[in-house]
Amino acid sequence: MNGGDHPEFPGLWDLIYATDRFYGRRGVPVSERDLQCGGVCRDMGVEAPMHLRMRGGRREAVQERREDEERHSVPMSDEHKAYQERILRAAHEGGFGGDSEVRTRVGRTWIQTEPVPAPPHQ
Repeated sequence: MNGGDHPEFPGLWDLIYATDRFYGRRGVPVSERDLQCGGVCRDMGVEAPMHLRMRGGRREAVQERREDEERHSVPMSDEHKAYQERILRAAHEGGFGGDSEVRTRVGRTWIQTEPVPAPPHQ
C-alpha cells in the first residue's frame, strides 16, 4: 500500500487529490467538488463539503465550514480544565504570564496552543 491508499485501488489518493487541486485552480467552490465528510457529519445527517491538502507530508481532508469542523471536537473534560487552571496558576505564582488556548499565527495558518501537563514522575 502506498501511504494510505486503499489496497484494492492503488493511486486512489493521487487521483482524488489531483482532481481536487484541478477544480481548485479552476475556481470551482469547495461545495461543488463532491467531497463530503463521510464520518461524524454524515452520521448526523449533515452535508459537509471538504477539500484536500498536503501539510508537512501529511494528507488532510479539511472541512470547508468552521461549524462542520467543530462538530468533530470533543468537549473539554473537567480534568482537562483543572490541568489548565493548575498550570496557569503555577505559572503566575512563579512570576510568569500565561493564557489558555490561544490562537497564534504561524506563517499563513493559525494554530491553537494550550498548556500541556507534564508526564508523572516515575
